[in-house]
Amino acid sequence: MRAVALSEVPAAPVVSEVETPRPEAGELLVKVAVSAVDGFDAATVAGYLQQVMEHRFPLVVGKDFAGTVNAADGALRKTGCSP
Repeated sequence: MRAVALSEVPAAPVVSEVETPRPEAGELLVKVAVSAVDGFDAATVAGYLQQVMEHRFPLVVGKDFAGTVNAADGALRKTGCSP
């Protein structure tokens, strides 16, 4: 999948191909239609959060998003979340 991601911090984010995640138990897979970069993402890109949280790379930015649920496990379907 294409995503705006970082290979290290601090660094400039770039559009790149990253592996499509596989949802684990209790998770959803969402096809993102739109996303936004907020202050948290800007702080991450600048490297301000390195001491606060662990980063796994590639690090995708744009955590505020809207989209369509493509996959959900059985437990989530009971709550009304389903593809």
